[in-house]
Amino acid sequence: MVSMTFDMNFSKATPDYGGGLSLDELVGMPAGSIYGAKLPNGEAFQTVLRASGYMLQAELALYRLIEIWADGHTAWHGDKRDDPVVVTPSGQLIRTRG
Repeated sequence: MVSMTFDMNFSKATPDYGGGLSLDELVGMPAGSIYGAKLPNGEAFQTVLRASGYMLQAELALYRLIEIWADGHTAWHGDKRDDPVVVTPSGQLIRTRG
């Protein structure tokens, strides 16, 4: 269940996922939405949050999270399925073509 919290200073809706959020719920979300979300403090959540920040820096905010790897890598894709991007734990973006 997702509730929306409204910040009257910025006129933006910020999702508040509460304590029951699982990593699976982040899969399919765009980097821009993940970066703006209030996520739990767990290491896996912070890994995804950092990766979404790297995606924003590369102007790839609309790319959606498709995989979270145990070693800290994340995989993303844009509108086309053949344009994946892998973000390494160190922040390197690896772009490949399918």
